[in-house]
Amino acid sequence: MNNIVNKKELIGIIEQALYNNELAVFAGAGLSIDAGYYSWEKLLEEPAKKLELDISKEKHDLISLAQFYCNKNKRSAINELLLDSFPSNKKPTENHKILSQLPISTYWTTNFDTLIEDALKENNKNVSVRKADKDLQLSYKNYDAVVYKMHGDIQSPSEAVITRDDYEEYGINSRKLFRDVLEGALLTKTFLFLGFSFSDPNFNFVLSKMRVLLGDDNRSHYYILKKLLNLIRISLKKKKNIKKH
Repeated sequence: MNNIVNKKELIGIIEQALYNNELAVFAGAGLSIDAGYYSWEKLLEEPAKKLELDISKEKHDLISLAQFYCNKNKRSAINELLLDSFPSNKKPTENHKILSQLPISTYWTTNFDTLIEDALKENNKNVSVRKADKDLQLSYKNYDAVVYKMHGDIQSPSEAVITRDDYEEYGINSRKLFRDVLEGALLTKTFLFLGFSFSDPNFNFVLSKMRVLLGDDNRSHYYILKKLLNLIRISLKKKKNIKKH
């Protein structure tokens, strides 16, 4: 992900990855902010106030802040916070819609919302959502796209990964297979990262492991600005590379 390429080069890379069915998307909280959802920092702003903490001083260790809030108020307080912060009435943004038009079959996200799968369904695509280890055993046949929600989602707030305990148990007592599947995807797919801050401990663990194991042979992945999505869509459409599954 250290590769710096211009727009023309990036579009060429994306075209080739799409042609080979090797393009995948990894979406972070930044992709959903335009829909009205909170960033991690904004999500924990009110809990910080209740704990008499300054969120600006805690923003580099938000999972510990979430843990402190949970310890003081029990897990049910975190669950309620998530339910209040992720109402189901939000609509996919233009960027979600653009992504749903591209022939991408693999999506990964740390987001709790359902905007990716909502946009895909609105574009008449058959979607499978994988948010627990048991879901990874399901067949991949007859689906246009699979959405991997590595931290769970709002439909099961008690299983969402948000506190330090959640992160420390990840891959040990919960979601043991998700890291393995993500490692495999990073080896075989070209990822586009959108709205992702690269501050997530789980994801960084996987990246660090792959750097150690593969060194310079690691596959290239790309972080792009959201505003480039439409330019990519227009360019690909002109070349007739956009098609429905």
